[in-house]
Order: sequence, then structure tokens, then C-alpha cells
Amino acid sequence: MPPPIVRRPRHHRSAAGRRGRRAPATGLAILVCATAVLTGCTTATDQDGRATDGRVDAARYPAEMAEICDATRLSIEALPSPPDRIRRVDWAREVARLLSSQAASFAALAVSGDLAEDHRSLTANAERTAGEWATIADALERDDAEAISAATTEIGALTLGRDDLLDEMGVDACRGGVDAG
Repeated sequence: MPPPIVRRPRHHRSAAGRRGRRAPATGLAILVCATAVLTGCTTATDQDGRATDGRVDAARYPAEMAEICDATRLSIEALPSPPDRIRRVDWAREVARLLSSQAASFAALAVSGDLAEDHRSLTANAERTAGEWATIADALERDDAEAISAATTEIGALTLGRDDLLDEMGVDACRGGVDAG
């Protein structure tokens, strides 16, 4: 039996010829990828230290966080003192609302670089702390001492974790919890 006939394409080009025609496309792809990588690894900042893409860099981060935390602290300090001027349950609800607002402000802050993961953890911590204060308010309404104790213990643990994380991040203004008086 004779060997099978192998037909060559009409416009046969050598491997070198094909490579030569693809080189400009490959070079362009490499140039585009390199530009994307280099652009993603460098962040230009304006005179305030804010990345030009709207994210906060590591140098500006402590000041941005201090602004949020100081505003929350001042708002909590401005609340009337329980039990003489406000019911404890109402005070706890206000603290929960203010801490929830703080967590939302944390979440709205776009953070660049290595701080992003820690910032997400800090935001989650703030959300959980606000939730525990809401739990305390509900427990006060029901006069549930056991639930108050459990939520208070959880807030203590969250505050310790928050302070440790803030120490690692170099943010002093947000340390400490709410003094329940």
C-alpha cells in the first residue's frame, strides 16, 4: 500500500516566516502587560498624600483614621450621661448607631497597598462592635443580665483585637473602647 498523500497548504510559510509575522503582535501584548503591571505597582499621590486614584496611602492613613475616630469619640462624649439624663437603653442604642456610622466611614475609605487587608479587618471589627452594642441595648430593654454580660465580654475581646491591629497599623487615635460608665 502506498503511503498517504500529505497535502501542503497553498500558502505554506516556514516557521520562521510565521514567527516574523507574529512578532509585532506579541511585542505589543508584552508592552501592554508591562505597562499595566508598572502602572499598578506605582501610585502617584497629590500634595495631601492621597493617591491620585482616590485611595489613601500608608503615609496618610493614620490621619484619615484619626479624623473618623475623633469624630466618633466626640459624638459619644457629647451624649447625655445615663441614667440621669438618658435611659441606659437609649444611650446604648446611640453608641451602637455612632459605631455603625464609624464602621461605614471606615468602609468608605479606599485604602491602597499593604494596609487594605488590615483595614478590612478593622472595618469588620467596628461593625461587630456596633452589633454588640445593639445587643446590649436589646438586652437592657429585656433586663437580660446574662446577655449584657456576654455582649460586654465580646466588646472587650473586640477592643483588645482592635487595639492590637491598630498598633500594627500605626494608628493611635482609634485605640480604646467606649466607656460604659
